[in-house]
Amino acid sequence: MANALGTCPECGAMIGGQSYRINADNINDTGEDETQRGHVLGSATNLKPVDALYRKLSKASVAILRLLTHMSMYIGTNTNIQEVCQTIKPPIDPGDVYDYLLLHLNLDLTSVQAILGINRDDAVLFLHFLLVKIMDTLKDQTLSRDMSGLLSKESRAKWEEQFANRYIEPFLQDVKTKLNACNQMLVDDQRLV
Repeated sequence: MANALGTCPECGAMIGGQSYRINADNINDTGEDETQRGHVLGSATNLKPVDALYRKLSKASVAILRLLTHMSMYIGTNTNIQEVCQTIKPPIDPGDVYDYLLLHLNLDLTSVQAILGINRDDAVLFLHFLLVKIMDTLKDQTLSRDMSGLLSKESRAKWEEQFANRYIEPFLQDVKTKLNACNQMLVDDQRLV
């Protein structure tokens, strides 16, 4: 029986109840994955920066994974805008997809800044360096075909956790030192003179 009201961290719905009576809007969890496929966050204007853990991921991993997802979607609009639009729930007009994704990217970048305690320029530099490191790690590897078999909520959660633990979390160690090294590389780069 419920004796407190709260918000579902996955969908934002009110959950729980008061005086040991569940809220009338609650739906009994059958244990089946009823997650909609696709991008279900809605408009970024209705969201706030990442400020809580999600599944088994740190706040920084959640923010970076969302940013990478939105970057991929934005790049994907150059190849097949209709397909990208079909993944977004609720549906949006193809003419609105660029602004929709840019708002999400801005929110994701704001989240990374706040979580890491760095300014916007350093956040962009840090993410660039992270992507370079990921690409360097992957360049000599052959990825298995089942790596992207994200067919259920559990497989998606497992993939996110593995990706974060392999690529993101190790890189989050000693952010300031990494940023200082990146900034020094920029200072020393003769092409920028």
